[in-house]
Amino acid sequence: MRLPAILVVACATILVCAALFCLQGFLATFEPTTETTTFLVFRLTGAILGTASLVAAAVLVARLARRRRAS
Repeated sequence: MRLPAILVVACATILVCAALFCLQGFLATFEPTTETTTFLVFRLTGAILGTASLVAAAVLVARLARRRRAS
């Protein structure tokens, strides 16, 4: 099933915004804190979700570009 191009761009934009939000949260975990395990969990979760969002956005845009080239 092919999604319309505007929907692909909208989804990729939302995923990039989510990745930027995860980056901000990742950077916030470097603030001083007394709980060592809490910041590690937040840091790992933010890094994993942010990377997954960027990869998903890249896949969407690559598929759209490939579809545009083929037609």
